[in-house]
Amino acid sequence: MRVMLNGLDRIRSGWTKHALITIVLSLFGVAALAQAPMYELDLPGEMQWSKVTFDGSLLVGGKGFLARYQADTGDELWVRRDLKNLAAFNVQAVPGAPMLVISELVSKIPIKSRLQVMDLMSGETLWDTGVVLGNNLGGYAVPAIGSVIFVREVTGQRGTKSGTYVSALDLRTGDEKWSTRIGSMGVLPTHAIDDNGFISGQDLSGHPPPLVTDDSFLLFAGGIYSLDLASGTLNWHYKLKAGHATLKHTYAQPIIDGQTLYAAGNKRVVALNLADGTEVWTSKVSKGAIPQLELVDGMLVGRLGGTFSNGKKFTQMKPFGAFVLNQADGVKRWEWKKAKDSITNLAVMPEKDAIVLADRKTLYVLALQSRKATVRYKEKLQFKRKMGKADIAAKGIGALGGFLSGGLAGSAKSMAGGDRSDPPLDVSVFGDQLVVRGQYHVLGFDPEKQSTTWSVEFAPPGVSGLALVAMGAVTAGASYGSAMNSSSSLVNSTANLNNAFQNEVSKRSAVSERNAGLAFFLTQEEEGRSLVGLDLRSGDRIGAIAMAEKEPQFQIDAIAGRVYHFASGNRLVAYSIQAEDH
Repeated sequence: MRVMLNGLDRIRSGWTKHALITIVLSLFGVAALAQAPMYELDLPGEMQWSKVTFDGSLLVGGKGFLARYQADTGDELWVRRDLKNLAAFNVQAVPGAPMLVISELVSKIPIKSRLQVMDLMSGETLWDTGVVLGNNLGGYAVPAIGSVIFVREVTGQRGTKSGTYVSALDLRTGDEKWSTRIGSMGVLPTHAIDDNGFISGQDLSGHPPPLVTDDSFLLFAGGIYSLDLASGTLNWHYKLKAGHATLKHTYAQPIIDGQTLYAAGNKRVVALNLADGTEVWTSKVSKGAIPQLELVDGMLVGRLGGTFSNGKKFTQMKPFGAFVLNQADGVKRWEWKKAKDSITNLAVMPEKDAIVLADRKTLYVLALQSRKATVRYKEKLQFKRKMGKADIAAKGIGALGGFLSGGLAGSAKSMAGGDRSDPPLDVSVFGDQLVVRGQYHVLGFDPEKQSTTWSVEFAPPGVSGLALVAMGAVTAGASYGSAMNSSSSLVNSTANLNNAFQNEVSKRSAVSERNAGLAFFLTQEEEGRSLVGLDLRSGDRIGAIAMAEKEPQFQIDAIAGRVYHFASGNRLVAYSIQAEDH
């Protein structure tokens, strides 16, 4: 049942006493108020994960179902009850086309799997491989050549040697173009499937997404595999271990520049010739995880260490720091390892000759162009739990929560006791200022004046382990959509496009230009839990949406300004956020 509601939601004015999690959201430029619910509806079952598609519709995956909803009305566009064992990684949108690539683990004993491509608009299967013996490790659409690349482990199939295969299937028909055995069973290191409470399995979700060039498909998992796009021939294989074998995202997304591929593994960064995989140079760095690699003005900038997950729990990996190498020859310009107890991502600002990062206590600005590790200046960050309800109210500061996407909220496990300081988790450039976010604290910093422009903090109830896990993934910087070199040139020949899809994609593209810094944080207030809005330009609080659950689950559509709250796990309540210029 769907219920349409009207009217403005009451803005909550109480001050924070506790907080659980937060989600940061870029929205339209200025003051906005959270509306009362647009609509409410019952889901087909308990929600496990959700995604916003290219056209703005909402996908919800749950126990025994996959469903799609119209964003502005809540109309159920379709529901599939035959797709029961899906995690978010198993459902990938085809860039620029109304299609979904679905990689399904059908059973674990014996291991059986299925790959299919679905029409996003109708929910109908366009084609599928049928149930086959073996494990799906990942399915990746490459629209520029009209293919889906299927990585799987094959065993027990008559006429096929057991092992790990990479196959290309026609995106429109499912016809196999080529299939290449790249090694034995288990040659690719895998990790536990995220968000999957049905069948425990393994996949490639902990590795950087593949890259595609004009003629090659590059797979990154325990090394680098280059396959010819047209024939599937293995061009070359380069062994490159990750910073840690069992943790996710412990090496960075590789970078292609011209005819050279730059990649980071345990204790080294390499430059490889794209054509044959030969080393252009190799450079030694400190042992450990390198989850971020940036190419800036003829230099490679890398981050050392961070917080990572194995799919079930989290851990921190030292050392915490940064390094800079020459792009041309790999010579190390400098390496700095003095961050303490934690580290954020790196915010690289070449126009200011700066690399910005933070640890548990301090914001550091390092000199990018220097020939030795140089701290240009540092600023103490007040991320300790010092403020209670009365202190916050007296200071007139809005109250906020920690940093985590709503999709993981329902499974977050709080850890009682222990260190309750607030390690910063993210540094980002917003306009002329830096925004530093922690679990329980957020502040704006002016790098020119070297001073904090605004700061908001509160008394937290404890540290959420999965919040740190989520940030480990976020700061790894891997994005499937961007990494796959998405192209919409193929869509007219691969999908039955209709005007509705094209119009919605165009509208979302247009409004995305208005995005600015509006953050939303989940808090515990006097009246109950709320998702509270914050203007990152000033730190001002601007509105709230009530959420009663102890660990609410929600999804944000940052472009359209919508909040989807999954009440009690099986009921969807949708809100609209309207922004006004001022």
